[in-house]
Amino acid sequence: LSATSSLLHGLRQTFTNPLILGSLFGLALLLFEIPIPQAAEKPLSSLGNSVVPVGLIAVGMSIRNVRPSDWSAEVWLMSLAKMVVVPAIAIGFALLLDLKPAPATAMVLLFGVPSAVVTYVLARDYGVYEHEASEIVVLTTLLGAIAIPLTALLCRMIWPLPGS
Repeated sequence: LSATSSLLHGLRQTFTNPLILGSLFGLALLLFEIPIPQAAEKPLSSLGNSVVPVGLIAVGMSIRNVRPSDWSAEVWLMSLAKMVVVPAIAIGFALLLDLKPAPATAMVLLFGVPSAVVTYVLARDYGVYEHEASEIVVLTTLLGAIAIPLTALLCRMIWPLPGS
């Protein structure tokens, strides 16, 4: 395939992916302040609540034969970068932008959360880096148990909340 046809194929695959379409649809509803009909709220809420557990089951199934001792240095490096380097960069930007404590902390924590299950789902759908993506999701989730509280503590030290 030529570079152009590969690009067009990738774009078509991206914009026909249900995860992308659903996100764009939700964003459009938000931006145009379109209310969701009350009859649709409960089913959509139930569907939304099932996304993460179903994704975690998919990741769990994908790594059922993988042991942490098999994780490559690349997976460890990427996971540590996601959980340590990315929040550090976010702290730098928050300080550079002189954000107030609440938005600064929210931004840093947003950038410091474990890799989303959608990472694995998209890697699987596109047939690239699937095995490693599942390992990174699991490893960053495990690292998040330590990194998130430490990041929150660091944010509190940098941006003390008023009255604390």
